[in-house]
Amino acid sequence: MFEKFPSLTRFSHGWTITEKLDGTNACVLIVPEAEWPYRSADVQVRDVPGATLAQGTLPDGQTVAVLAQSRSRLITPDSDNHGFARWVKDNAEKLVELLGAGRHFGEWVGKGINKRGYNLNQKVFALFNTHRWAGMNELDGRLRVVPVLAEGYMGEPGAEFERVMSQLKLNGSLFAPGFADPEGLVMRHGPSGTLFKKTFDYDEQGKWAENEARRREALA
Repeated sequence: MFEKFPSLTRFSHGWTITEKLDGTNACVLIVPEAEWPYRSADVQVRDVPGATLAQGTLPDGQTVAVLAQSRSRLITPDSDNHGFARWVKDNAEKLVELLGAGRHFGEWVGKGINKRGYNLNQKVFALFNTHRWAGMNELDGRLRVVPVLAEGYMGEPGAEFERVMSQLKLNGSLFAPGFADPEGLVMRHGPSGTLFKKTFDYDEQGKWAENEARRREALA
């Protein structure tokens, strides 16, 4: 049986390097009520715990449901993750106006979230999709986008990662100017859709060592 060999992806094209933020993974889910994938007589999106209905906010006047999620589950103001679900609920209609329907992933960062906090006196949701949300700064600075440190064609991606990493270490966080302890980089290869990360702490030891260190810090 004939099987075509897959096309090769150009390695040096389409890179985006962003600052990796030390917070908690979060997502705003905005779904038109009529498109809820589990819609039935028994399971309506309006019945999902934590769902906030925003009426007539899309261009075609559809009612949408706004939900919040962490990396592993839907969250609610009563079962929250550092206040993210409460913030989403309180700003539901504005989030629909600004973001539209879809899953909008980002990092929830600020005071009390992990060890850095970035000297912020409030928590901020930084969107990951830099191409779609470039320049985003809304809701009194609490809805932003992760900073882009370099992008485009990179003849030697590894060398470029090291150069950007060195600049980040030297100059400190671009997300929070004046904060001298950034976490690292996220590298996205657009043609393949692959994500990589490189951190200043525990990069060689890996995720287990990082999680173990965080656990010890929480117990201290």
